[in-house]
Amino acid sequence: MIKIIIEKSIQEFSQLISSTEEPVPAGGSTIATTALLGVSLLKLASKVSKITIDLEKLEQIEKNLLQAIDGDVQAFKLNQQKQFKDLQTLQQIIDIPLEIARNSSLALRLASQIKPDIKNSVRADYQIAIFNLRASIKGALAIIDSNYQFFTADECIQQVRKEVEELNNFLLKQK
Repeated sequence: MIKIIIEKSIQEFSQLISSTEEPVPAGGSTIATTALLGVSLLKLASKVSKITIDLEKLEQIEKNLLQAIDGDVQAFKLNQQKQFKDLQTLQQIIDIPLEIARNSSLALRLASQIKPDIKNSVRADYQIAIFNLRASIKGALAIIDSNYQFFTADECIQQVRKEVEELNNFLLKQK
């Protein structure tokens, strides 16, 4: 994996996000980072509460989110070079946020299994984890929605729209 962003400090990362000179990282890297922080808090809450949670799945989600942080930057730069006209590379600017949303929803499903057993001392951490994961899904859906403009109504986009609808329904049920 090429490490563009993930080895930066939080301060460097936030400065890159707010920079107008370099248009990346931006939304995709931000939502992946938000989800990553949510997963970390979820792991903390489960460990302190001495609750069994599928740590292997959470660690795989973490790896996926770390890859998405830099993958989003690479996809944007590649599409910028190709002037957002190459369908194969354009697919990445939808696939990466969709993958972030999938990973966030999986983490939320794992979180719901342990909710009743969270200790009061880490209840706020658990709730913040949930907020972060939900925010990541909402952010991913916003990114996907804003990038539909680059595609014609083809079969691939129809499948993405179906999955986006399922993720929206999942979020509504989580309230």
